[in-house]
Amino acid sequence: MIEDVVVRRDYPVRLVVFDERALSRWWGIPLVGPLVRFVLLIPHLLWMMLIAVMGLAWMVALGWIPILLTRRVPAFQAEISEELIHRGSRMAGYLLMLPCYPPFPIGEPGPVDVRFDLEGQTIDRWWGIPVLGLLGRQLVVLPHAIVLAFFGLLLGLVWLFMWIPILLLGRIPSVAVRAFGGYLTYWARVTSYAFMLPIPYPPYPWE
Repeated sequence: MIEDVVVRRDYPVRLVVFDERALSRWWGIPLVGPLVRFVLLIPHLLWMMLIAVMGLAWMVALGWIPILLTRRVPAFQAEISEELIHRGSRMAGYLLMLPCYPPFPIGEPGPVDVRFDLEGQTIDRWWGIPVLGLLGRQLVVLPHAIVLAFFGLLLGLVWLFMWIPILLLGRIPSVAVRAFGGYLTYWARVTSYAFMLPIPYPPYPWE
């Protein structure tokens, strides 16, 4: 069973998580469980750093040209952004104690999936202005970044106590799965916009 945690289903960036909450009680050991999970994610982190550098170099050097001329985001650029957002969401979900290690191969189904519906989507030519367009997108999502930080602090408080049900019951509470999934959905949408994908300005969580 897959549980869709998206509030706005008509938005072109959606996130789903598998409704699987069983965990080994070993992950509930305070400090040790999260630390081990972080170490296990290092290969994913190194891969993300590599493609992030490639993607930024492409956007600064050439990616702005088709945006400025045709209002289209190059397929190569969109694929890099999608991979960063998809893998980042899976890594964050794993650190938040969602079950199942995220698969490494690109495109393989996993416990957390971000789905993009970008067909036919265009982007305003103003975003294609070299460097300034990219910086402008980062500036306009600053209000969302503040909201993300606030809700991140609240979820951090929840996460601090997650070891109790994991250690005692061997499962993560369903309310925590929905809260984490909702936060990751919001993060994926804001990041997608910041990464120059051709999508509308992201809605706030309460919209």
